[in-house]
Amino acid sequence: MNKFLFILSILIGTVVSTLGQSYTFRHYQVENGLSYNSVICSLQDKKGFLWFGTKDGLNRFDGYTFKIFRNDPDNPKSIGNNFIHSLYEDKDQNIWVGTLIGLYRYNPLNESFDLIEVTKNRDVRDIKLDSKGNIWYIAGLTLCKYNEKSKKLKTFDGRIHSGATSLSITANDEVWVSTTDGFIQKYKETKDTFENYNVFINSNPTISSWIEKLYDTGKGFFLSEHQTRVLKHLIPVR
Repeated sequence: MNKFLFILSILIGTVVSTLGQSYTFRHYQVENGLSYNSVICSLQDKKGFLWFGTKDGLNRFDGYTFKIFRNDPDNPKSIGNNFIHSLYEDKDQNIWVGTLIGLYRYNPLNESFDLIEVTKNRDVRDIKLDSKGNIWYIAGLTLCKYNEKSKKLKTFDGRIHSGATSLSITANDEVWVSTTDGFIQKYKETKDTFENYNVFINSNPTISSWIEKLYDTGKGFFLSEHQTRVLKHLIPVR
């Protein structure tokens, strides 16, 4: 599956004046310590570190240098795969890493990674946690919910729009998911069903209705289309 390919740009300076702001950008590539020039996902954690997932390792940037995490066959606590598909930090500052062969939780004390066993050998393309501690993730194109305490796994592969592409959980714990065929869906826990919103219902015909990414703004969502890379702002009627 094609992903966004970025040349990594880090904002390193800001000049504020009454007339506005100006920015200086520095580009980082393999020659500067990045493990791979194409960045698939990124995250800034609450400690200020920048994390970048690539096809060849996980990178942590402290503003000066990169530290690269790759699979080490001789170390069972290393990350299981070098293809990093998704990143997420929860409210407890745990870093979650989705790879081609499973979901891992980063342990900062010894810089190790623990596999969430139910995700073994699954391509984890998005991760979120709700306030109840449920881990929501997309494995392949299947939406899943896992609770570590109860060890209960629920998969939502019987939905009308079964191809899940991206997840978003709002501040009031609403779970939303985007699909391969141009819908976003709101999960109704009491009925165990989904409300469907057709993003392209008033649009001209498109080659693809695949929604690559769903971003919660607090007042709606930004959607990134797979084919055009265009951002759309959508405010669902609740």
